[in-house]
Amino acid sequence: TPSTSSSTTTSSTTRQSLLDRISAPASPNSKFIKAAPCEVSHDFINSYNNAETLDRTNLETKASQLLQRVKRRAGLQLGGSGKHVHIPRSWVELTLIARCKGPFRIEVLKVLYASLLSAAPSIDNIPSLFLSCETVVEWMKELGCSIPGTPWGDTHILTYNIAELCFWRVYYHALLHNLEGCESFLSDLSWHIENLSFVKKVYANYPDGELLLRLLEAIKEVVSEMFQKNKPLVETARISFMSPGLMHGLDFYQCVRNLIDSETSLGSLITCLSFLGTESFLNSVLVMKLLTIVCCKDYLALQIMQAAATGKLPISSENAEIVGISGSGIQGWNWIIATEFINMLVYTAIYGENQRKYKRSAIEAGIMASVKIDSEPVEGYGLLELVKLNSQGAFGLAVQYALQQGLSKLYQYLKNDPLRRSGAHVIWTALQTAKDSLGYRAIVGIGQTKWKCWAEVRSELAPDTKHFFEQMFDTLTEHYMPEAVSPTST
Repeated sequence: TPSTSSSTTTSSTTRQSLLDRISAPASPNSKFIKAAPCEVSHDFINSYNNAETLDRTNLETKASQLLQRVKRRAGLQLGGSGKHVHIPRSWVELTLIARCKGPFRIEVLKVLYASLLSAAPSIDNIPSLFLSCETVVEWMKELGCSIPGTPWGDTHILTYNIAELCFWRVYYHALLHNLEGCESFLSDLSWHIENLSFVKKVYANYPDGELLLRLLEAIKEVVSEMFQKNKPLVETARISFMSPGLMHGLDFYQCVRNLIDSETSLGSLITCLSFLGTESFLNSVLVMKLLTIVCCKDYLALQIMQAAATGKLPISSENAEIVGISGSGIQGWNWIIATEFINMLVYTAIYGENQRKYKRSAIEAGIMASVKIDSEPVEGYGLLELVKLNSQGAFGLAVQYALQQGLSKLYQYLKNDPLRRSGAHVIWTALQTAKDSLGYRAIVGIGQTKWKCWAEVRSELAPDTKHFFEQMFDTLTEHYMPEAVSPTST
């Protein structure tokens, strides 16, 4: 990947400065655990990248051994916890060893992605998290411009996924007011993301790039609001980024998590949907991620979301002036919410707890007996209903893109299992309805590569590992509930 020598030198100097800062001894008043000195050295990285063919074998063996030790410190098979686990140190070492060039770098990025996906969002990890944020920004700047009409490779997709998780973790700590005393981290991160034009260059041409750009822009605003040079941080650190829709979503999430009959808290879900799409980008996307987890556990919640997509869901009487997505079908939704809804259907079809039941509904909802209006069952939208709408010209390019990519991922999941071949055939047939659309081959290629990377990373983790967003919502629920919103019934 192209980069100038001057930018490489600057990047190397910046990384070294950050590593030195994080590895420095902790002050008596520090609330963070400082990372131990790194096992990975700059000299080794330089030797690896400049080695001749005959010397490369020994260095590759040593690099693989280093990576195995770092993986052990990351605790991938232990849910990020255990006697030998040290998350801050592992993140520091992974950001450094990822400077090794060639195929080995892909393996390093997979380990970092897996750790960010699974490690508990502890305040002890904040210094290393900011290092990871600043480093992944440097990586994106070095990737170079994307080529129109060609799918992204593993490096682009893994870097994208790492950036996404890093910056969502920063927002998590902002929601919990954990960034008090982090003036230097906030200041440095603000400098790194001051100019985001590089995101457009690297991830242009596809809606994923626009989503990442909006995420970084939103985090930039959060960081800027928290770090204001003219005010002491102690006055600005308690700014609340919570919103009513997210609070009601957490209320419903708590009922589902605690195995309480979800019908007793449906009022919170309906109210949450009435705010969805009216709040900030960050909280709107976060609510959709929360509802994706909920829909994998609660069948009624899934069918209510599918009914909402038709526009037939009743509007909450408590907030009649705010209708959110309840006031219109998916054709009228903001494209970001519509995209997240498609992702929700795909994820639920794959990971729903009652897989056969959830998969059937997520793929084709039809008439849903669980959801009734005026005592009559209502229709819902699954993936196949969305394919039909798309063939009628109901969606814009961004939603078409999400649908094609979602179908591609689901097909990759279904095709290799003999018991799911009939479902794979249905999805493949649906995917073919869009094969003449602009950029079809590149879009499907990105979907396939995304699924491959995701499957490989998940294989590094223990089967019962809770992913970051579920851990995030668990902690937010424990922090904000039950004082905030009381369960209501419909």
